[in-house]
Amino acid sequence: MNRHVNAIAGRLSLRPPQRRSLELLERVTEIAPPKKGADVAAALEAIGWFKPAKGQFPIFYRQGADHLEYQPDFVAEADGAIYMLEPKASNEMEDSTVLLKKESAIKWCQNASDNAAKHGGKSWRYALIPHTAIADNMTLKGLMEKFGV
Repeated sequence: MNRHVNAIAGRLSLRPPQRRSLELLERVTEIAPPKKGADVAAALEAIGWFKPAKGQFPIFYRQGADHLEYQPDFVAEADGAIYMLEPKASNEMEDSTVLLKKESAIKWCQNASDNAAKHGGKSWRYALIPHTAIADNMTLKGLMEKFGV
């Protein structure tokens, strides 16, 4: 934790919800430092993603007799949906293990979307993205249009 957050929280005697807001503000300013001429939209888009921890998503695939856990590389939230993103080396796109993981992730996203629809949540979508398609000028929307399921 940043020492400035601790100093401000202590000096102002912030309650936990207010301290959490200050911590979020610190995170936002680390990702999108306030400066003149900054692309705020692009910077804020970066805030809505994370790298899942092991076991965070109960997704399993079957390889032979084994039931193995699949951990997606990234999850992003934007435009009314949640995206499970799997960048992969272009020469591995047709690998049997990669395709088994993709199949399991697509099923998981469909189940999550069905559940979210019942409770007013966002739909889930999956994309297996070749590394050659990832570039500075490519947007999440563009990647999902081309590779999303």
